[in-house]
Amino acid sequence: NSPVRAFNGVGGTPIFIEKAQGAYLYDVDGKRYVDYVGSWGPM
Repeated sequence: NSPVRAFNGVGGTPIFIEKAQGAYLYDVDGKRYVDYVGSWGPM
């Protein structure tokens, strides 16, 4: 059930997280994401 192991089956381009602040994650391109799975483990 790991999303990391299943990523190749889903396709797409992986995102690379540069930083996190509060409930937000920021990728290396500056795009902001809401961290809906923060309880799965530390960043």
